[in-house]
Amino acid sequence: MSYLVLDLEADGRETYGRFCNQFDPDHKIIMIQFKSQNRAKPSYVYDSSGINEYNGDFSIHRVECLVGQNIKFDLLWVWGWARFQTFFKNGGKVWDTMLAEYLLCGQRDQEYSLNALSAKYGGTQKDDIISSHFEKGGLFSEIPKDIAVEYGLNDVINTEIIYLKQVAIAKKRGMLPLIEQYMEGLLAIIEMEYNGIPIDRNRLHRVGVQTGMRLTEIEQDLNKMIMAHWPTDKIAFNMRSPVHVSTLLFSGTLSYTDKEEIGTLKTGPNKGNPKYRNIEIILPIQGFQLKGNDEFLTEREGIYSTNESILRQLYQSLQGSSTYKSALDFLQLLLEHRELSKLQSSYLQPFPGLLQPYSGNIHTSFIVCPSRGARNPPTGRLSSRGPNVQNLPPTIQALVVAPEGWTLVGADYAGFEIRLLANLSGDPLLIHELNNGYDLHAANATRAGITRSQAKALTFGLTYGEGPGAMSMKEGISMDTAKDFISSFYEKYPRIQEWHEELIKEVNYNKTIINGKGVSFIRSPTKKFYTFEERESPEFMRKKGILTSFTPTQPKNYPMQGTGADIVRIAEGLLFREFYQHGHIQIINDIHDEILFLIENWKLDEYCAKIKTIMEDGVRDVLRDKFNFELKCPLVVEVKRGKNWKEIKQ
Repeated sequence: MSYLVLDLEADGRETYGRFCNQFDPDHKIIMIQFKSQNRAKPSYVYDSSGINEYNGDFSIHRVECLVGQNIKFDLLWVWGWARFQTFFKNGGKVWDTMLAEYLLCGQRDQEYSLNALSAKYGGTQKDDIISSHFEKGGLFSEIPKDIAVEYGLNDVINTEIIYLKQVAIAKKRGMLPLIEQYMEGLLAIIEMEYNGIPIDRNRLHRVGVQTGMRLTEIEQDLNKMIMAHWPTDKIAFNMRSPVHVSTLLFSGTLSYTDKEEIGTLKTGPNKGNPKYRNIEIILPIQGFQLKGNDEFLTEREGIYSTNESILRQLYQSLQGSSTYKSALDFLQLLLEHRELSKLQSSYLQPFPGLLQPYSGNIHTSFIVCPSRGARNPPTGRLSSRGPNVQNLPPTIQALVVAPEGWTLVGADYAGFEIRLLANLSGDPLLIHELNNGYDLHAANATRAGITRSQAKALTFGLTYGEGPGAMSMKEGISMDTAKDFISSFYEKYPRIQEWHEELIKEVNYNKTIINGKGVSFIRSPTKKFYTFEERESPEFMRKKGILTSFTPTQPKNYPMQGTGADIVRIAEGLLFREFYQHGHIQIINDIHDEILFLIENWKLDEYCAKIKTIMEDGVRDVLRDKFNFELKCPLVVEVKRGKNWKEIKQ
């Protein structure tokens, strides 16, 4: 496959939430450097005043694949250029050395920079002086041209070295089909980022004002309630403090520092003035005197967890009680205050400053390769920042509005987790129930004596390896109920428990020691492998002399979440190839198992049918033909329409 290594250098600082903002016309490309497969030396185009489509003189006409390090950044600058649109419309491919390395290394939490990869694969290191220039906020155009050119050409040379060695390793490990599918999905991710998400600016402002006014009202009402149950003259109540909220609800004691007079100063400029010492005062607080559940006690003595699910459970338990009417009113307002505060700080305040004035949309940054220490699960699942558009609450979803003549469409893998679990574990009963439309959540709820929604949530948690403690905290149920549900689930679907146990055994079997730390891996049906590192063991294991161990939930979680990510990347790659440059459809967001589109109204029926077919049958065929992974329980896609995103979710 013929390739061209591509890299570019740009000028620009952070605007509208993006560094070197590709959507800001005041930011510009200064240099494009490239190297064809059969050329001994790289070439470049340089213009300190800025390079555009018409003065960027280089050809990709006979190239099959563009190779780059973090190529998403580079391609977003040129995504609208005709030569690149023609290239991708004719089936042109990409290889991102950063993303490829992430997959080859089992999504480990490590450095994936060009310098790090160059050191690994035998390239050269970047000039420290230039790196220091960038760290100080310097622009590329400020670097002398001869130094800048040498810097840029070395990047291209290093990227080619890395690419050629990655391809060889991927072939040897049988990972080339997986990486190629992720590169196809990367094109869809670039397209989503380029298109952006439409936000109704006027409605955003109106909701922001209304939310601010409502928060002020709630705070006034809460303060009146607090004054009757809290010594505000001694300790200022903090609604964001779990300790304060717990003590107010369930009673307890708090300490504060006061001053005690112990005589007069004998010397110095303040001689004769009173002399004080600090003393700790223990203050009993009656509060609302509710009875706490010992299962929700925290490590701090007498303090209960006050997360949202527990407070909601407490609120429900007090319904109809005249004795605790004031506590009920307080909880209702506190929960509303928490919800609106998060809405305001996470979305309503920052969003106006993130709307690109040149498109009117929000252009998030999708993270295909998390930075070191980001704490993302090492599964390949997509995340986003600046802002995060994958976890928008309903109020904000209502602000994502289709332009006139267009409709928002959401294509969602229905029951994705449970269908993945059926296919990965091979449990025959679960496969049978799903293939025959059996309401397993209702049946499992009846067996466990809980609601259907709770059974569904617990099943979701169990598919990702959650234990009874996490389930209990999230759903506000007792630890015994959570344990009974897990036991009942495994009893009904024994092959799932066997599969989970096999995964844990495989992790322990594959263990090796690297830099004094236990490291292991397991592989999935798509040939992706997941890495695990030992951590300090829980106390009950340390008492048995087992000081470090693998986290038992991770081997259950990673293949599930990772295979889900594989399926969505495959789907997005197929959708990109089907609809790229059609003009009547835009792919605009990825929400893990849902893909969001804008479609012109007159094409709605045709394109919605195609989307469903691609995401079901197209993905099934790729899994079978590329990975020899036959789905025994088919994927099911629900395609919904609406003028705004909230309508789709209802």
